[in-house]
Amino acid sequence: MMPELSKTYFGDELNLKKYPNLKHIVQTRFSAMRGVNMFKDVAVYANPAMSPHSIPTNRAEDVCLIAYKDGKATEYTSNDLVRESEFLWKDRISVSENNLNPVFMACDLETPLGFSAFLACTSNFKKVFIPGTYNMSHLLKALPKQNSTYLVCDSDFYS
Repeated sequence: MMPELSKTYFGDELNLKKYPNLKHIVQTRFSAMRGVNMFKDVAVYANPAMSPHSIPTNRAEDVCLIAYKDGKATEYTSNDLVRESEFLWKDRISVSENNLNPVFMACDLETPLGFSAFLACTSNFKKVFIPGTYNMSHLLKALPKQNSTYLVCDSDFYS
């Protein structure tokens, strides 16, 4: 492991120019930072000879996300999230510009908006950049660096 990466904490920005070939970051501690795989979890969906786990079957009616707002839980099925991602793509993201540069996403992927926006962009072959911080001044500075033209975030976040 590179010395700089071993001293990186949640929310820190990596100087990716120093590591042009970096593809994955694997955390080896006992609790994972959001967006980082723990070493013991990397092999979960590996070759059956290496892991007893397999990828579960996904059906449209399966509840795959439970979102909480103001103390109330709302369940979302796979079909709900696919429908929402199609709506976001057709009515918001694809009409913003004909040729979107990387999409800058400042929302939690565990929210309906975050996951649907991620699904909409990736299924339409658009790069998504997810920042390591929710500090608005850092986000605004990172937008031009990433050459992003579209920011996805919850209204509670920017207000």
